[in-house]
Amino acid sequence: MDLTQLEMFNAVAQTGSITQAAQKVHRVPSNLTTRIRQLEADLGVELFIRENQRLRLSPAGHSFLRYSQQILALVDEARMVVAGDEPQGLFALGALESTAAVRIPQTLARYNQLYPRIQFDLATGPSGTMTDGVLEGTLGAAFIDGPIIHPGLDGMPVYQEEMMLVAPKAIRRLLAPVR
Repeated sequence: MDLTQLEMFNAVAQTGSITQAAQKVHRVPSNLTTRIRQLEADLGVELFIRENQRLRLSPAGHSFLRYSQQILALVDEARMVVAGDEPQGLFALGALESTAAVRIPQTLARYNQLYPRIQFDLATGPSGTMTDGVLEGTLGAAFIDGPIIHPGLDGMPVYQEEMMLVAPKAIRRLLAPVR
């Protein structure tokens, strides 16, 4: 089964005619007939009930049509996502929970204004988990703490954070500068 066969099947299902479907997909009728027969053989079912010069979907054909349409719609969507100059599609982003809550909302809002066709899937967790996600390909990028220590990754500092230790006043020695 291939995409051309699915396109041909959909055209025949829509028109009810090999001749009309052949015109629609810019093929000769004999090619369409052969490809539809091959598809039926691959699936092991008859997709059409043949009546004189008309074809109508069999019960199996009706079921298969829904899947065929979904497959072709997904292929069209995939083509649109990778085509063109404007970034679009789903982007899986990882971040530390604190970064996701405090640092990146404004950044993501600005990014969304520039590229409204990007949808973010945000995952949170510790740096190690986020790094693993980038390495495995489940995340496109991640905000983590500390330096990058993996040879397959590259990174850049994004935020400077001042770390503070907070303790009760009674523990003054803890708050004295270490020399």
